[in-house]
Amino acid sequence: MKIAETYSHLNGREYLSIRRPKLWTEIRSAVAAVDAGKLMRWAPIGLDKQFYNRFEQLAWRDLRAMPRNAGDIKPKTPEPGETSTTRCGRPIFRKDRVAVEIPLGESAFVGCDLFADHLAFYVHDEIDVGIEILAMESMRTCTPCGPPFYEEALYNVVRNGRGVPAVPLVIVGVVP
Repeated sequence: MKIAETYSHLNGREYLSIRRPKLWTEIRSAVAAVDAGKLMRWAPIGLDKQFYNRFEQLAWRDLRAMPRNAGDIKPKTPEPGETSTTRCGRPIFRKDRVAVEIPLGESAFVGCDLFADHLAFYVHDEIDVGIEILAMESMRTCTPCGPPFYEEALYNVVRNGRGVPAVPLVIVGVVP
């Protein structure tokens, strides 16, 4: 896949470029390593799995696979083969205080990701920037289940104004 567009909210991209350039390079290489091929037409969840495997190879940790409760904000290292215990089993990866989420196979929770999940990790001092990787709307005809699109997420962030959500973000739009 290729990165078609990016949007930097509260200087998220600038933070990555200056303070975490190696991570930004890893993210770009993970996107480039995913082969959309026929998967985009028939199984966008297969794309999520490819991303999952690629981020695991790059030593990113799945935050949502780590059990949490209201009083415990310290992450627990997941055991090998441990599965995510989150809604829909969708992972959010973290490495060096950067979080990446890739909801290509489902549509219902992008608003929650952008306006609650990344913010919660930021407020709990677990991340400095959040990244959401989304399909571009031009892929709408390729996907039967209607995944969330970059343009929709961008519209929702921009219409809320500069300070909402109050977390540095990078919204990434990808195409095959």
